Amino acid sequence: MYKYKMEIYWSEADECFIAEVPELSGCMADGETPGQTLHNVEIIIGEWQEKAKELGIPLTFWSHLQKGETMTDGDKVYTPDMVMGEKRKGIKVTYVTDTRPLPIIAEQAKDADLFICEGMYGEPDKLAKAKEYKHMTFSEAASLAKEAQPKEMWLTHYSPSLIRPDDYMDKVREIFPRAKAARDGWTAELGFDEE
Repeated sequence: MYKYKMEIYWSEADECFIAEVPELSGCMADGETPGQTLHNVEIIIGEWQEKAKELGIPLTFWSHLQKGETMTDGDKVYTPDMVMGEKRKGIKVTYVTDTRPLPIIAEQAKDADLFICEGMYGEPDKLAKAKEYKHMTFSEAASLAKEAQPKEMWLTHYSPSLIRPDDYMDKVREIFPRAKAARDGWTAELGFDEE
């Protein structure tokens, strides 16, 4: 079995250890301990080796092929489509804060899996204040979401004077039904659409 250099490090963002194999671009795993992470990445390497053997492609070519490069070995030519598989939609998150509503926001948030948007003011009578301080109201954010059609929108970045954002969500959901009033510490696991 070929030996690969591995980099194992703690990820604060993911709250786990991550192992990456630089020679095999995209080959990585995670775990709760360095040992578990090493074990997990060795499983992934094994799966990659089996797939390479099955396809008759030298494993060391994979990182080049994944970067879109065509590789040759004697008279054999290996192309990126041999290891990349079918194209699939990625995951899209759009995050917007400290701004007034602009058309480009809806363009950038179009079909996002998650649209996180500021909603400084829930109260309808705070529109003038929102304009003065260059923020959005809940309704303005919901209108952007209605145009962009993300799978879900989280409102965030509330004014300190807004004690109960949920009190205004019925009106927001009349504009965009998949809106939620976010809370500190919220997380979401976004996955690929299985076709």
